[in-house]
Amino acid sequence: MNRGFLKEIRDLFLINKKMLHCLLREKKLFENLFLDNSIPEDTKYKLLDTYNPLMEVIDKRFLIHSSFLEINKIPDLLGILYNKTQEDYLNLFSKNLQNLSNKRNIHMICFTLENVNLEKDLVEGLLIEKTSMRYQSVTMPKFILNIGTYSKFSKKTKINQLMKMQGYLLINPINNLNQAVLFDILSSLPAIKNCILPFSTLSFLIISEYLSNSNRIFLLPEIRGLNPSAIQIEKKSLKSNSKYSIKTREKHQYCNKDKLYFHVQKLIRNKRYLVVQGKDLLFWNGVPLEARVYIQKGIAGKWSITKMIGKNEIFLKDSLVYDTVDELETLLVKIIPEKVDCIIKNLANLSLNICTFLDYYIPNFGNFMLDFIFDEEGSPFILHVGGWDSKNYLLRLNGKNLWDQYIRNAIDYLLFLQQKRVREDDHDMG
Repeated sequence: MNRGFLKEIRDLFLINKKMLHCLLREKKLFENLFLDNSIPEDTKYKLLDTYNPLMEVIDKRFLIHSSFLEINKIPDLLGILYNKTQEDYLNLFSKNLQNLSNKRNIHMICFTLENVNLEKDLVEGLLIEKTSMRYQSVTMPKFILNIGTYSKFSKKTKINQLMKMQGYLLINPINNLNQAVLFDILSSLPAIKNCILPFSTLSFLIISEYLSNSNRIFLLPEIRGLNPSAIQIEKKSLKSNSKYSIKTREKHQYCNKDKLYFHVQKLIRNKRYLVVQGKDLLFWNGVPLEARVYIQKGIAGKWSITKMIGKNEIFLKDSLVYDTVDELETLLVKIIPEKVDCIIKNLANLSLNICTFLDYYIPNFGNFMLDFIFDEEGSPFILHVGGWDSKNYLLRLNGKNLWDQYIRNAIDYLLFLQQKRVREDDHDMG
């Protein structure tokens, strides 16, 4: 049975359960009414007699419902928490999880926040056991990987409650991180601060100040959405009536200095943006080259580089090169061949330093994605820090090999944490 069929059956059970409760209530009301001796006994029997066959149906329906939602206590169960909007994304790698379950001899359950019962420590979701997948209700896993992002207050509250539960560990509790906070944290580390361009929260004065020091600035969203887009502003002349170019994914417009902030406000509306001092950058496909470093903890529990890719995403100017991706090293050979080895080594060291440093300030992360841009000399500058990547760049780039590795590393880290707790419990008992 496929997951869609089982979910539909479950949903119908829940609807029927409400209906049966209503019938029971109706019967009870009639019974109370019939305490009135003014109603003839024959009338009472005729009305109540219609409920007799229904009672047998009700009993059987509750029996089916209870067996369907039979709670399994599965030892050493690992969990994957995803957003309800990620159904298609989850389908992309559910087969990978099944293969991992078989190879590692482990059980996993994929579930959403809607199907978490914090009071009873229960979850309902897709249970993966080696060669089988079925929709099931089980006790909550002790170790959970969150691959979703959440914007609603109610869901953020539930995530916080889950994080505080004693005996449970949620890895990557937040994947859509606030960049202003992160940049502040990273700026305090001497080994990292040189790869951070001057930045500040958006204001009229900051835009004016940054454009007086440079011909280019970038406006980056503090928290990225599903289709992130930067705003590029360039000064086109040094005269008193300078023209300013404003580029977004959708449009390219020009304006005078006195209208600049007005146009920016129209573009960003009520969203929060960072102003970043611009530089002359390395380009690919006519827009700045972005490098993404995937860095994860695996079975050894230590940070290591999974993959580096080159892409166009946040600086895209149209849909012709939408989400273009390629091997980073291959691109660098074409763009700046004399510095390929230096750039790759520098990126690796920076990424490891950043993640090691962030471990102290934002613990319980096992997966980061770090985006960089490069100046014309090949020096990298941090552009974005995120948690789990909900895009399929790795699958598109290298078929299933990189994709498998990315998922395997994440699950292996949960296994590492599980085995570590077992050792600690054994030590305490000894």
